Amino acid sequence: MKKNLLKFFCVALMFSMAFVACKDEDKDEYIINNYIVVPQDSSVVSIDSIYLNKTKLEMYVGEKDSLLLSVVPDSIKANTIWTSSNEKIVKVNSNGGVLAVDNGSATITVISDNLKVAKCNVIVKNRHTSEGLLQGVFSVSPTKKIQFSQGNLQYLASENIWRFAEEQYAICAEDNVGATSIHKSWIDLFAWATSGYHNSLDYYNIYYNPWERGDKDNAYSEMNYSGFGPSLNMEDLNLTLSSANYDWGVYNAITNGGNKKGVWRTMTAEEWNYLLNVRENSKQKIGLAVIHNRHGLLLLPDEVNIGGLSFVPLADEITINKYTDEEWKNLEKKGVVFLPNAGTLDGTYNYNSLDVPQLNPGNYLQHYANYWTSSVALGNSGVKHFVDNVSTNNSYVLLANAIGVTISTPKMNNITYCEMTVSLSSRYSCKSVRLIQELD
Repeated sequence: MKKNLLKFFCVALMFSMAFVACKDEDKDEYIINNYIVVPQDSSVVSIDSIYLNKTKLEMYVGEKDSLLLSVVPDSIKANTIWTSSNEKIVKVNSNGGVLAVDNGSATITVISDNLKVAKCNVIVKNRHTSEGLLQGVFSVSPTKKIQFSQGNLQYLASENIWRFAEEQYAICAEDNVGATSIHKSWIDLFAWATSGYHNSLDYYNIYYNPWERGDKDNAYSEMNYSGFGPSLNMEDLNLTLSSANYDWGVYNAITNGGNKKGVWRTMTAEEWNYLLNVRENSKQKIGLAVIHNRHGLLLLPDEVNIGGLSFVPLADEITINKYTDEEWKNLEKKGVVFLPNAGTLDGTYNYNSLDVPQLNPGNYLQHYANYWTSSVALGNSGVKHFVDNVSTNNSYVLLANAIGVTISTPKMNNITYCEMTVSLSSRYSCKSVRLIQELD
């Protein structure tokens, strides 16, 4: 074969999707990974081997990465072809740039012009994990569904570790009191947007660590009265988009929740409202309960059959559903979510909860379970620092204060009232965080 025809090789797409390397006996060519490769004369090319910096790669859908090719000897510049065994899963360009397209696995192959081959196996996952994930599916908009984490978010300051509670009913209670950067007990009550992320461009975000608390809105600046979360000069005030890292679940790897950043997130106020009040038969899928001696709220998935167990929803009457540990395990296997009354912490020392000894038993907060959203509320009629009686319909609302889901639970044996509201709350007030994953 003439040398001027061997200085480079030609390519033609074939039909098979599997990696093969076979020689056509009648022609000086090979079929490799769907391509016909005609090699150069061995007297022209003296590449001993090629290899990639990675032989295995795990990615999430939509992620990009790069593979680096090395040639031995490195004095030779190799002509190469990069291929993917399945471009519906992974795409690769001529420079080794990799794009994860869809869930699945594929092999990236690099072929030199003297038929040296290097490969990288790529696994692409949806941006969620089954670890730490409850199986119940819940609608939070007409087109969006989510699944909850296995328990409330917890943090150990002395080790800088995040985890989910091992049981849905588990709480840290008074271990939250007096938290510092070297706190050796797990905590699960956080001021708003205290993921540990600090945006150096947000000069008014002065409190961002998980252990930081505040006693009140200190009028640090009219741009951010509390110093927590994105200030008013930021493009995104919610914990989304360019401010997503302020969200606990986005910024942190949860050790028993996949241990990778960006897997989890906090629900928006709109999503909480849809779940509690709008989804089909929403009022029939919510009820008060006592699980393992802990008061809280039960959320039934969109599609669930709890078998022979009784369940009285709030739509029918204010009553407390009580289950044995065995009954609760059966409910949990069906995807039922329990939001425990984990208490609140206003300031450094005032911890309040329905089910533990009260440091301040007269405080109204002992009636409530409180869960943060990723949303803020804006108003144009001034600032109100304390929100004992502020409703979302009141024109006198908080300026850029956070919104939380407030769930009131009745006193021990004195059922007086129960309400669920997506209501305003000061950013410094420490509340529970329950993270979710959005289904694709």
